[in-house]
Amino acid sequence: MGTETVPFPAKWEQGRWPELQPVRGRMSGPLPPKTRNVPGSGPFVGDSVQMDFSNGIPANITWRAPKISLFQASPPGHLRTLRATPSRANLTADEAFNQSEDGLALIARKQTSTLFAYSVDVPFKPSAEGEESGVTAFLTQQ
Repeated sequence: MGTETVPFPAKWEQGRWPELQPVRGRMSGPLPPKTRNVPGSGPFVGDSVQMDFSNGIPANITWRAPKISLFQASPPGHLRTLRATPSRANLTADEAFNQSEDGLALIARKQTSTLFAYSVDVPFKPSAEGEESGVTAFLTQQ
């Protein structure tokens, strides 16, 4: 039904953690009929998604510190692929990282499930020590 606001008792004494009382109950009500006839674009939660980059980078992709010049969708001779030019920084960056100048060769799809399967083909031929490529599950820098 969505996010509901429910008032409930709480006690918060100075210098202590708040003590919250449990919220219990059962919600019911008429739900709207299931439909996919809604405004917007992109996949529905739970739908499988296959990205082939034949029409560029899909709209449901998020970019962290985007630098468009680091990416090329379907480069000549490599249809339905995405070429990412390595960036200086990795996911956690460092103190010298300048988001607007350096950019980050990372694209991500927002998580819509807690259980899922995925696969990624990554042709990668490192030529220097320290070069990295791969797939990550990233929560937060903090």
